[in-house]
Amino acid sequence: MPSATLTSVVLLSALLLESTTANDLPNYFPTCHLNEDGLNDCILNGFKTLKSYVGHGIEEIGLPSLKPLYVARLEIGQEEALANYSMILNNFTVWGLDNYDVKEFRYDPNTTTFHGRLEYDKVIMSTVPYNISGQILLAPLKGEGFGQAIIGPLSGSFEVNGNIKEKDGIDYYNTTNIHVHLDIADGYYFLSNIFDNPYLTRTTVEIFNINSKLMTSVVTPVFEEMTKLGITSIMESLTNALSYEQMFPIINSLSVLP
Repeated sequence: MPSATLTSVVLLSALLLESTTANDLPNYFPTCHLNEDGLNDCILNGFKTLKSYVGHGIEEIGLPSLKPLYVARLEIGQEEALANYSMILNNFTVWGLDNYDVKEFRYDPNTTTFHGRLEYDKVIMSTVPYNISGQILLAPLKGEGFGQAIIGPLSGSFEVNGNIKEKDGIDYYNTTNIHVHLDIADGYYFLSNIFDNPYLTRTTVEIFNINSKLMTSVVTPVFEEMTKLGITSIMESLTNALSYEQMFPIINSLSVLP
C-alpha cells in the first residue's frame, strides 16, 4: 500500500482553537452518561444533533468551521510505483465536511475505544498555490498553480484508541492511536501549470480523469492521512477542554430514606 506523510504540526496549528471548560459548553451539546444503558444511542443521536452546528464551528470545544475547512499549509507525499511525489498545499480549503451522514458512532468504556462510520456524497478540495514534484500514474509532475479534487461518494470508518490519564487529580481521555479507512468511489482531479506547458497540463489532467478510479485508489492513502490528522486535532481539542467525567458523566443512584 502506498505510504503517505504529512506535516502534522502545520495542520494542527491551523485547526486548533482555544480550549474551554465544560461550564462554557453550549446548551445544545449532548450529555451522555457513562453508565446508562443507551450510551451508544445517545452518542449517535448527539452526533446527529451537532450536525447543524459543526458547519460554523463549535468554539467552546475548539472545533473550527467546517464550512469550509481552511488549512494554511499542508505537506503531503507518497513513495510508491504509481505515486512518488512531494506536494505542498497552500490555502488548502475543503467543502462538504459538514454534510455527513453518520451511520455509526459508539464508545466502549471497557477498552476506551471509539468507533465511527460516516458517508458523504462528495467532498471538494482546492489549493492555491500548490507546488508539486514527482509522478502520479507514471505522469511526470512539476509545477505550481491551482489544484482541485472532487471525490465521492465516499464512506469512512475510524477507530480511536486511548486510555485514561490523571492530571492534577482529574481523569482525562488520552488518545493513543487512530485508524482510518476510506472507500472512495471516484474522483475528478485538476492541476494547472504543469511544467509551464499548456499541452502537458491538459494531457496530464486527461490522464488523471480518464483513469479516475485508479487515480482515486492510488491517492486514497493521502486522504486517509488527512482524515487521521483531522480526527487527531478534534480529539485533542475535545479532551483538552473536557475531563473524562465531563465527557461522560455518571448517573448517581440515590437512596431515598422513608
